[in-house]
Amino acid sequence: LSRKEADHISILVLRAFLFTIPQNVDSSAVLGKCHYIPIKNKRVMDSTVYPGLLIEMPDVHLTLPFKRTASGQIKVALFDMSMSGDLSHTGEGAIVIHHGISLEAEVLDQLLSLGREVITDGVGLVICQKVIHPTLKQYLKENN
Repeated sequence: LSRKEADHISILVLRAFLFTIPQNVDSSAVLGKCHYIPIKNKRVMDSTVYPGLLIEMPDVHLTLPFKRTASGQIKVALFDMSMSGDLSHTGEGAIVIHHGISLEAEVLDQLLSLGREVITDGVGLVICQKVIHPTLKQYLKENN
């Protein structure tokens, strides 16, 4: 590496590290992660830092027709909670069930309502780190 290239890479490494530091620090703050991805046949000076979320996907998913914004970007909705409809992960609080009401149907209705909102907001990719209810998954596939 030339001196200029080494300086460029050093600045990028520092910038990438600074992106990992949370803006709002509390007692349980954790540094983020940096991923360095080498690309063959590219100049060192073309290296750059992209803040955000890196999502690895099999190549087969890249051929799917994602809904895109006018600028060609894909809006992403990321959920880190279960969207299975299972009530064991609802967190704190009480659930009141009236006589004659199906709890499963109500939960599914709420999930489908969320699905409608995601579609209305123009989201092109929904990612869930846990489980998505099969009916919601089918709804999103058919309407997105």
